[in-house]
Amino acid sequence: MVMKRVLVILMGCILLSGCGSNSQEMVKTMCRTDSSYSIYDSYEQIFESEVDAGKVITIKGVLSFDDKESLDEMTEMFDESVEEFNKMEGINAKIERIDDTKVNDILEIDLSKANLELLSELGVLYIEEGSVSDYSLSQSITLAESLGLSCETIK
Repeated sequence: MVMKRVLVILMGCILLSGCGSNSQEMVKTMCRTDSSYSIYDSYEQIFESEVDAGKVITIKGVLSFDDKESLDEMTEMFDESVEEFNKMEGINAKIERIDDTKVNDILEIDLSKANLELLSELGVLYIEEGSVSDYSLSQSITLAESLGLSCETIK
């Protein structure tokens, strides 16, 4: 009888310690469209978050040009923009060539380090006034879906 009580108490303690654990699992949510979006042929945003607090956003868009020469001309301008973005803390920008007429425009933002107000002013992020310290995943998904992107949790 005493052994049964000890086992019940032990199981209760194990369950409580598991439920009380503070380890937060990172969740990835992708919002994307395969049709044209703004200047891009296709576009996606990947949000990495803990609970509803966004931690990292990766934005990727495919840009197309009429020919290789047009792309080569734009590459110099891209390089300057990428260089300026990469000077900012918490930002990693890059251009990856897909073929002779297409590139991936990629911007990764570490929300804990980047100047969110500045990125909002530049039109990179939409942030409601007064919410700069918390970048909400649910609000981001609602906004993305209102702009025609479809969102899903990914592994």
